Amino acid sequence: RRRFWSGYYVDRWESPLGLVDVIATMPPRRQLLVIAGDRRFAISPERPVLFLREYARLRETLGLAPDSGATWVSPSESMERLEREGWTGTFPAVPQAEDNPDGGDPSPAAPARRAGAARAQLLVDPAALGLLGLAGLLTVAMVVYIAARYDTLPPSIALHWNVNGYPDVIGSPRAIWTIPVITGLVTLLDLVLAWSVAAFDRFAARLLLGGSVLVQLVAWVGLLTLMR
Repeated sequence: RRRFWSGYYVDRWESPLGLVDVIATMPPRRQLLVIAGDRRFAISPERPVLFLREYARLRETLGLAPDSGATWVSPSESMERLEREGWTGTFPAVPQAEDNPDGGDPSPAAPARRAGAARAQLLVDPAALGLLGLAGLLTVAMVVYIAARYDTLPPSIALHWNVNGYPDVIGSPRAIWTIPVITGLVTLLDLVLAWSVAAFDRFAARLLLGGSVLVQLVAWVGLLTLMR
């Protein structure tokens, strides 16, 4: 595993070919290695098949020959290789026709298909699933903790303290149940928002799910303070 920040890989790695500067948003198996002179870059273009096709077309236009000892692969063969590895399934915006140079799908339903495919990636994103699972686990644990301690609570408990540290709101222990209800609703709302924004920014979706975990942790601090 390489160091990354919520899906962003920015680092310099040592490889058998030498140092590689990495600027990517996909894991190493989904990155392209670009060698330019004595520099090596690992990147993750949005449409890798189209990127390789245009790169090959540019080299042919400039009359550049492949480096000595390198294995040169034609654009059509590159596409076939990537299709066999399933790259075009991950990047549904890859064009399938030569008459569409901008790399998009010309059909009216293309934006909806691309958005649906991007959202589907959220369902198999380990980071997103981990954050969502942690938020759900904290909510369930909160319910179990309250249920186990509920009978030991006094008839009246302090629900809020003023700036001087004195309780200014007294209520029934039943009010404690509002904490897991609120945190559960926040998690559900963040999940809906993450599903909405995942169509165009997976990092934002992860950030929303991470916010759910933060809310759960703050709620746990408040709960332990109330029931101490």
